[in-house]
Amino acid sequence: SGDTAEGMSLQLFGTGLCMGDFTWDGPIRATPGLPNTLQVLGADPGPPADDGCRELFVNELHYANSGADLNEFVELVGPAGLNLTGYQLHFINGGDGKVYKRVDLNGTFVDGGAGLGVLSFTVPGIQNSRDGIALINKWSYVEQFISYEGVVTSVDGPANGTASVPLPVYESGDTAEGMSLQLFGTGLCMGDFTWDGPIRATPGLPNTLQVLGADPGPPADDGCRELFVNELHYANS
Repeated sequence: SGDTAEGMSLQLFGTGLCMGDFTWDGPIRATPGLPNTLQVLGADPGPPADDGCRELFVNELHYANSGADLNEFVELVGPAGLNLTGYQLHFINGGDGKVYKRVDLNGTFVDGGAGLGVLSFTVPGIQNSRDGIALINKWSYVEQFISYEGVVTSVDGPANGTASVPLPVYESGDTAEGMSLQLFGTGLCMGDFTWDGPIRATPGLPNTLQVLGADPGPPADDGCRELFVNELHYANS
């Protein structure tokens, strides 16, 4: 109108790529040749990806290789800051279901950038046939019970009466030294990953084909990119 100050205009504001993404406003300070004062020309990124569960789980293990078994270990992934004092690994014989080895755990998970950390534990003498590994927390509850070369049912310790979840991969007397069974994929939860191997061992580090972090998901829809009037000035005092 005739009361509008010089240098003002009517403008679209908002974020988007289509005319319908924006709303008219003004008069406000004119920005000819530039995006408007309260305008972002680009797709709305939407909500951030869900950051998942950050749980404790077995991430990698090595128990058999050609010749004498060397450098046997179990690696865990867990939430940053979790102290493993009081936690144990129970190694369970597949023949009679009894615990043949207990390993006291220690250490605190350090954030590797996604709220998760990696800790590896050397365990000499892990049996090579159908056997199980139970991860026991400091309250004597079973966090996880896995096995290799078949299902194992425990008759001993906190896992008593529980059947294991068998891994789909295994090692043997033909496995080269320095290899392991590993989880691969991208995520923050045990269920985000899949077992693979034997492949080159990476004790104490994220695995060869593993990204510990939320999957970013598909990129935001980039919209329509249409032609439209974005700003105008037609009257001032």
